[in-house]
Amino acid sequence: MNHLPPCCLVRSLLVALPAGVLACNGQDLTEPPTGALQVSIATTGIETDPNGYLLTLDGVQPGRPVSSNDSEHFTGLSTGIHTLDLGGVAPNCSIPEGASRRITIAAGGTAEVLYTITCSATTASLKTTVTTRGASPDRDGYTLIVDGGAGWPAGSNGEVTIPNLVPGSHIVELSGVAANCSVDGENPQAVTVILEKETLLAFSVSCSASQIARWSVVESGRGATDIWTTQAAEPLGGYAANGAPGEILSLTSNGWSSETLAQPWKLFGVWGRSATEAFAVGHVDLERSPEAEYAFRGVVLQRQAGVWLEMPGLKAPSGTEGVPWRLADAWGSGTDLFAVGGFIHRLDGVPTGALVAHYDGQDWSVIELLESEYSYLNDVSGSSRSDVYAVGYTAGPLHDFDPGHVLHYDGTTWSEVLRVGNSITKGASLQGVWAASSTAVFVVGYEYDGGPSIGIVLRYDGTTWSEIYRERGVTLEAVWGTSPSDVYALGWGGTILHYDGANWTRQSVPAEGTQGILLGIWGRSPSDIYVGERGTIFHGTP
Repeated sequence: MNHLPPCCLVRSLLVALPAGVLACNGQDLTEPPTGALQVSIATTGIETDPNGYLLTLDGVQPGRPVSSNDSEHFTGLSTGIHTLDLGGVAPNCSIPEGASRRITIAAGGTAEVLYTITCSATTASLKTTVTTRGASPDRDGYTLIVDGGAGWPAGSNGEVTIPNLVPGSHIVELSGVAANCSVDGENPQAVTVILEKETLLAFSVSCSASQIARWSVVESGRGATDIWTTQAAEPLGGYAANGAPGEILSLTSNGWSSETLAQPWKLFGVWGRSATEAFAVGHVDLERSPEAEYAFRGVVLQRQAGVWLEMPGLKAPSGTEGVPWRLADAWGSGTDLFAVGGFIHRLDGVPTGALVAHYDGQDWSVIELLESEYSYLNDVSGSSRSDVYAVGYTAGPLHDFDPGHVLHYDGTTWSEVLRVGNSITKGASLQGVWAASSTAVFVVGYEYDGGPSIGIVLRYDGTTWSEIYRERGVTLEAVWGTSPSDVYALGWGGTILHYDGANWTRQSVPAEGTQGILLGIWGRSPSDIYVGERGTIFHGTP
């Protein structure tokens, strides 16, 4: 049996002991006094340490990780002097007051310590300015290559800041320059970048009028009355119509090749939304009566899932049953598709009325346009479904000088906005239209006054129509471009005219294989363009 000493026996009977009492053996029974520590981290400057730091108290490992701007609280610290260290500081950062601190902890108090870290840059930046001038600037921009490494995209006109360069000398090259453009001065350039300073560098580029330097014959064995292709940034694809029964041409990585259609449709115009969805227009022959020379009806084909099928629901206007009609060209915007053409006299083939077919994504509507019974529409283009242009002519057997027509659709109504020719001493036929935008519409065709034809190009700037080209002995059939300052007009005699926004220059296709009448044009880029005639397709390249 254990026996307590008398003093302890008495104390064991007490409910609570007062603070500061001693044990029976003379030891203090209360806990030692403690304090706390509040540490704050503040980092400023350039290229601050992304990994943060490590706080170590009295050398006890592991320490406590903290970010570059943070705080940390220590509790239960014994009173007296302690040592606090901040480690893991990047070489480009410094602590003016030192990384090691001696802190005195008082009982029941909180000591505060502030670390201010200042970081300096270890790399430099290079600000590069690119300026491009000329009629046909490089539309897809350039690439800046530093020391042969990764590239930085740069626009045709603009600034690019290249960061994180090691101070010292570097070689910078402007690449991706189009074939019709050249860099003024040295390229590449040597430049020295300085720590914590933004070094400036400039490139100047000059571009000539056209990116097409030569036209070559495409080994397709076939011609084209109309051409459409995808753009360079899209998957390769394209289609060409040539009027041959049951045939259309397609463009793949293997070039142009002929496709056989399910029926003997005769196609003259093409337009597409993508490499896999396109449209072709023309006509299909019908059984004709003994007294008729012409019997056909208009058709619109749609290509989906690799197959050309006739779109249903397309009918001529009521009251025109039995009158031959056909479609010459098509253009679309969104789900809308517009196709133009006209009626043909069944005996002599003379146009007997212009018409336009409009598909709104669900249904077809076909209406007759123009007052003359001898009118016909050749081409259609627009900038949106509510800004569409169609061009054509009037060709009556009793009128030697009939006018050309420009029609406009505003999303609701078609109206004639321009008539060329006076019907007395001068007639005209408008053959092609291309709308670069609502303020840049180009129309081509020719006038006739009893002498050689006069090729004309008209432009609409959003307010006024003006004539920007006229030349006797020229007959123009088609127009297309990549921008208002990169436009092509083409026609008879292998004529190709290029417009740079200010001046026209003449180009020509090789005589090899040509029949001399160029009818269709489209391109994937300013340096990749196709031109078609009835017997040949030509490819324009730098």
